[in-house]
Amino acid sequence: LVISELWRWRYMNEILAEALSGSSRYLLAPYAAVMDERMVWAVKIYAFAGLEMTNTTRAHVAGMQNTLFSKRKPDGLEPDLVAAAVDEVMRNSDWREVFDGRVP
Repeated sequence: LVISELWRWRYMNEILAEALSGSSRYLLAPYAAVMDERMVWAVKIYAFAGLEMTNTTRAHVAGMQNTLFSKRKPDGLEPDLVAAAVDEVMRNSDWREVFDGRVP
């Protein structure tokens, strides 16, 4: 089930990335890149959306905690199994480095 969901995720994201790449209405924001440089990406996303990045907003972004993925859930999948499944599904993807956040 996990691998089939990963294949679905890959298909949907690659189709969208290929179709929208280069469009002024599309900004690819890879999760890993956003987590590595939250403020840099917050500024990019706000600018992309035409929103003002105020000092108050900067303070909120700086103080944000990752509560969604901060800790492994006790009933979750083993990280090694997930990593192996992702490697298998993304093995031949031209978009792997982009989705991994290595190519912003």
